[in-house]
Amino acid sequence: MNSSWLVIRRASLAVSILLLAMLILWWALWSIAATQYRNVIDSWIETEKSIGHQFDYDDRWTTGFPHRVALHFMNVRWQNADGIRMHADEATLSAIPWEWRIFDAKFKYGVEVSVPFEDQILLTFTGTSGHGHAELDSDNQWRIGGLELVNVKAFRKNRGSKPN
Repeated sequence: MNSSWLVIRRASLAVSILLLAMLILWWALWSIAATQYRNVIDSWIETEKSIGHQFDYDDRWTTGFPHRVALHFMNVRWQNADGIRMHADEATLSAIPWEWRIFDAKFKYGVEVSVPFEDQILLTFTGTSGHGHAELDSDNQWRIGGLELVNVKAFRKNRGSKPN
């Protein structure tokens, strides 16, 4: 009886060690993936800046273990050369590891998109939250993109006013 109990205990210990080793290995792979995703997004930001677009934020951190890699940005601001601009209080860009050029975005706590309309007028859309989907080509240019806002309000505003 004691020998069978000892075999069960050893087998349980071996399985536990194996599971722990697999978890540590997956965490290490996820950490590598998170670093690569940050590099892809940083490269996209640099590409945006190199073609005259503006992109900045106040803070950034990474989450998503174990399934996805998610970059959270606080107070993110983007503007292209045509004057289209976006501001979000919090934006999260997430992707499945190693599928970096396809990602989803979620916007929380307020989002504003402004589009030049007439001479000094912007057509502005605000929402309490939103989500989007984007796919980039090999040169980090938008191939497919979409944006949906929740509780949308639209209004005109002078071009000189800044987003919140």
